[in-house]
Amino acid sequence: MPTSVTQERIRTVVSEYLARISTGTSETIAALYAVDATLEDPVGSEPRTGRPAIAEFYRGLDDV
Repeated sequence: MPTSVTQERIRTVVSEYLARISTGTSETIAALYAVDATLEDPVGSEPRTGRPAIAEFYRGLDDV
């Protein structure tokens, strides 16, 4: 059964993402993604698949 997504839930997740980008670690940021999510940044680059690959993408923020 599909999960219903509300505007409130979207706002909550976006707010949490922004908070983790500014103060969290690559691991806490990646935890917001689905286990099998993909991230393509910049568009057209090779997609990163899964939380470990997504955490690696954000690793540069760990030392900021």
